[in-house]
Amino acid sequence: MDGVLAYGLAAMVGALAVTDLMPLAAILGNGGMWTAPTQDVAQALAAHLAFQADGWHLPPLLTTQLMWPHGVSIGIVDGNPLIALPAKLMAMLRGSPANLLGVWLAACWLLQPIAAVYALRGFGCRSPVAALAGAIF
Repeated sequence: MDGVLAYGLAAMVGALAVTDLMPLAAILGNGGMWTAPTQDVAQALAAHLAFQADGWHLPPLLTTQLMWPHGVSIGIVDGNPLIALPAKLMAMLRGSPANLLGVWLAACWLLQPIAAVYALRGFGCRSPVAALAGAIF
């Protein structure tokens, strides 16, 4: 039962981080950070959208929309492959680009405290207080 409490505390810390740090529009991919992105966000979004605008190639992460005519793997240009593949499938189904980077960022904020508790428990630390401290840290 102490594991349920530890992971529950961590999930609450992650949920508070998501709701405090990310407006709903940013999570849904249409907030201000996506309409006028700069620096790393702009590079990730460009790779994300270029990958969706292209057809399927081998290797699967290749897009010819960048570094034409040969193309480049989106993994090299900061396009997150774990979310880019489902986004490309979603874009194909709905007929327009799908910005899932906000969902990815929210998942990172939510899961990071849970991963901290998992690591602490892996080292034998079973205290709910330690779990809460690790989740917050």
